[in-house]
Amino acid sequence: MPKRKLLIALTVAGLFVAAFGSSTMSASADQRTCLVTTVAGQQITITAPACTVDQVAAQVPGAIASVQDVTAPTPTNPPPAPAPPVTIDAQTAPSQGGSGSGTGSTSSNSTPAPTQEPQASKQDP
Repeated sequence: MPKRKLLIALTVAGLFVAAFGSSTMSASADQRTCLVTTVAGQQITITAPACTVDQVAAQVPGAIASVQDVTAPTPTNPPPAPAPPVTIDAQTAPSQGGSGSGTGSTSSNSTPAPTQEPQASKQDP
């Protein structure tokens, strides 16, 4: 009996860790490409988690005049292309009912007429 309780407790603890463990991990930021201009006019391209003076100051020698984010934008999913227009050839289009168009075709939605009449059932008195 004690082994069974231990097994249940360990299973519950494992499920708890699996369910909530991934939500407590630290998020990794995408690296950004920054163009840093120093006060001397030198331009340096660096990679940092964010293009702020605080983030790039350790990687740049001297005083910083400006920081620009030059990371290429990530492509988003483009909207689906519209469907091409449907063209109907008047010569091959099926007839849409009416009193005969001279083509001899019938609508494909009509139900064919029965070929035999139902037989009446004979009952013995």
